[in-house]
Amino acid sequence: MKDILKYLIVCSLFLLVIFVPARMSYAAEVHEYSMWLQQGESFTLEQYLSENETMAAGCSEDCFDIDLFLYDAMTKKTVHQDTKTNTNPKITAPYDSDFIVNLLLSNCPASKGCKVWIDLVDE
Repeated sequence: MKDILKYLIVCSLFLLVIFVPARMSYAAEVHEYSMWLQQGESFTLEQYLSENETMAAGCSEDCFDIDLFLYDAMTKKTVHQDTKTNTNPKITAPYDSDFIVNLLLSNCPASKGCKVWIDLVDE
């Protein structure tokens, strides 16, 4: 009986190792910055970007719109923004400098909020 139980446990673990990674969703992905926000909340970070370096954002399937803003860290003036209704906005640095990046969760009807993330784009 013990051998059968051990066999079943080993088989179960084997199946988990094979099938669970294939079903991983956005919650299991690794992003440079990720957090849960409620509709209307935002996240701000200071980031050095080189000219033409891009940051992109994304959100969970409950999310319908996020906006990205890029401000010059010294002057606080907006230098780029993506406010189109989408869930994958991108902003690109117009020159080498320190910037303030702001991600705004514009449309998330889920009561639990939505998971959002922002990453540097590898090109």
